[in-house]
Amino acid sequence: MKTLEYTIKTAKKSQKKVLILSDLHISKHEDAVKLKKLISKILENIQKGKTYDAFLLDGDIYDSTNVLRNEYLRSIVLDFIRLLGSIAPTVLTTGNHDVCALKISKNYRKGWKIDYDTFRQKFLDVVRNFEGVVLVDTGSCNLDAEYVISIYNPSIEYMLSSPENRETSMTKDRDSYEFLKCLDRDKIQILLCHYPDVLKWLHSKGYLKNVDLAIAGHNHNGMTQFLFLENILNAVGQKNRGIITPDMSAKLADTAKMRGMINLDGETKLYINPAFTSLAPNTGFLNHLDKFFYSGMTEITFEPDKRIALEKKNG
Repeated sequence: MKTLEYTIKTAKKSQKKVLILSDLHISKHEDAVKLKKLISKILENIQKGKTYDAFLLDGDIYDSTNVLRNEYLRSIVLDFIRLLGSIAPTVLTTGNHDVCALKISKNYRKGWKIDYDTFRQKFLDVVRNFEGVVLVDTGSCNLDAEYVISIYNPSIEYMLSSPENRETSMTKDRDSYEFLKCLDRDKIQILLCHYPDVLKWLHSKGYLKNVDLAIAGHNHNGMTQFLFLENILNAVGQKNRGIITPDMSAKLADTAKMRGMINLDGETKLYINPAFTSLAPNTGFLNHLDKFFYSGMTEITFEPDKRIALEKKNG
């Protein structure tokens, strides 16, 4: 289980550490084993004295709503989230796989259908009763006096839209993300959204000026741990199934600028989480090469830096 660690220097007084997970894609019993190993790793870190101010789960917790009908897999995830909530505030956002059912079909693209009711009844309505778990469909929650977690979940229309219609869909949804312009700049502001392209779009329209860190998932980092393998996959045009929308795909090479920590500007950073589950299980024959793909979790620490405050004051 790999852990990436980042430190963000900030002019703000508070020091915070968050643990980020995305794209668990729980779908089979082997995933439950991986989840138990993750739990052991988190508990081991805590026993060693590491503390977390929040756990952030950025969508695609389940691989589809079909999994919610498997009581064993459903309960494993619910117990995991209950545990996280008992340790530190735990914030969830929604991914495309969470709200879709997959029908048996030769055509992967046509096999998906929206099934939000199952996700709500068998998951959301349960975890909202867990201590320490924060559910915000779209909006903000103050986790303490010093930092705020915001969530933006784009509309289902956006999730299913073709590339040429995404701009229209986002524009129609403007009222739901206007709150981002009113965030308090004196607090650490973290924004969760499953889709990196949505966060980049919001930034291009000036909506992330008050956001310190925007966090996305969805594309599973689009990379292997071995450059030679990635070059081979690029050469044969291997697609990264699932990037951007549930019925779209992109080449691995197209995700080169959608990895790791990206400085959007002087105030805002975008972190695209590499995902707990690697790219491989969602990409056909690459399932046999799973060990070559990066998967893991991410720790991000906000560290006060007086020099930054001084530079801003002088500037």
